[in-house]
Amino acid sequence: MKIYNRKGFIWGIVWTVLGGLRLLLLVIQPEDTTAQLVKGTIVGVVLLTLGLSGFTRALSKQATREDRIEENDERNKLVRLKSKAWVNDVMFWTMIALIVCGVIGYYMTDNIAWAFLAFAPLLQVIVYFWSSIILSIYYERRE
Repeated sequence: MKIYNRKGFIWGIVWTVLGGLRLLLLVIQPEDTTAQLVKGTIVGVVLLTLGLSGFTRALSKQATREDRIEENDERNKLVRLKSKAWVNDVMFWTMIALIVCGVIGYYMTDNIAWAFLAFAPLLQVIVYFWSSIILSIYYERRE
């Protein structure tokens, strides 16, 4: 057996082991409620299925070729790029909302916990702005 896609093979092993361990844990130590048991079983089966699928695709030459064509497809790259940009915008505005909530909460209550709510997102926004400036200068000079 030859491995044609090492990354897919490794991820297949990881997901298979996680799914198998989840199902084994359910057999060794069953959950208290039926809902938790069903949820754990579904998660285990899905992980096991994903792992076995990735594992077998990594061993197939034709499936690996199809995966690489799919990965290098320009439409898929555009969708990934647009989704990353959208996630970036959503996370930025979420951080701004947390900063605003923290500042307003601290102003109204004088409780230092509200200031801590604003502190971490504020640091992330500062890193965001500095990295965007540095990366734009880098790519302007490179192009």
